[in-house]
Amino acid sequence: MGHPPLEFSDCYHDSPDFRDRLKCYEQELDRTNKFIKDIIRDGNSLISAIKNYSIAVQKFSQTLQSFQFDFIGDTLTDDELNIAESFKEFAGLLQELEDERINLLINNATDLLIKPLEQFRKEQIGVTKERRKKFEKDSERFYSLLDRNLNLTTKKKESQLQESDTQVDKERMNFYESSLEYVYQMQEVQERKKFDIVEPVLAFLHSLFTFNNLSFELTQDFLPYKQQLQLSLQNTRNHFTSTREEMAELLKRVKDFPQSSKLPGTPTIQGYLYTQEKCNNFVPPIYFCSVFLLFCKLSAFYIWFTLYHVLSHRIVSHQSSPSSSWFIMNHNKAESNMPERRNKMFPFLCIFMQC
Repeated sequence: MGHPPLEFSDCYHDSPDFRDRLKCYEQELDRTNKFIKDIIRDGNSLISAIKNYSIAVQKFSQTLQSFQFDFIGDTLTDDELNIAESFKEFAGLLQELEDERINLLINNATDLLIKPLEQFRKEQIGVTKERRKKFEKDSERFYSLLDRNLNLTTKKKESQLQESDTQVDKERMNFYESSLEYVYQMQEVQERKKFDIVEPVLAFLHSLFTFNNLSFELTQDFLPYKQQLQLSLQNTRNHFTSTREEMAELLKRVKDFPQSSKLPGTPTIQGYLYTQEKCNNFVPPIYFCSVFLLFCKLSAFYIWFTLYHVLSHRIVSHQSSPSSSWFIMNHNKAESNMPERRNKMFPFLCIFMQC
């Protein structure tokens, strides 16, 4: 909605219509000032949100970078190599994006958007408000002096009346000058706001759009690797699906026939053996000072013991390390005789062994 123009000649008349038009300009200036404050407030919130988002993305990138895939076996397929390096590729892309975001947006956002708007409020709107105060003060002083001059009686001396008229003329000229300067400043700020407010927002949006274009270019460069990784993931998923039934069948066979699942070259039988050592003659025979745990491997060709310490008569956890290992005997008799020989040589051992 447009406002009626302010003419410099209207300052000398100071008509009610002039004051009404001036009031419209003042209201528009107050509305503009509030609008700029809102832009600065919301702009600072947006910049802070971008900074926090960038920090979160960089932290997420560092987490991806720190993870290392471990695979079964000594050699990896091409698909496994692509999957193993995927998180590092993701982290590199995210970090590159955030570096550009910092350079284009975060470092320049305040200079592009906030500072020009604050400068406009200080140098244009602030000065206009000061001129407004001066105009209102000079107007009140002029009309007060004019009222006093009109109320002078004719009994006053001619010299006093002339002096009063001279003072009124002086205040009138001062009021006209303040009115002209105020109208000039009001017109100037109305014209300058058309570009002083729009340009900072445009510059900020330009940097934002530039970053978006750069993000699109980086995404396009990442597209070939993305497609290759998707193919590797699909191949890996297909391989898992095709071997899942075989794995389930193997698991069922191991549960039903444990002996048939032994690999070639493994011991015929192996398991844990507990041994207890007496302290001395002063302790009743039912008590023992220490308990040892032996892991035994028994085959047709050798017997191998690995010693573990057991505390408080509890089974050693998987984190315990063996105290020592030793080779008991070496023999070359047929493996078919081992169950009978094992039962004769180690009857106590057979109770604790697991096949």
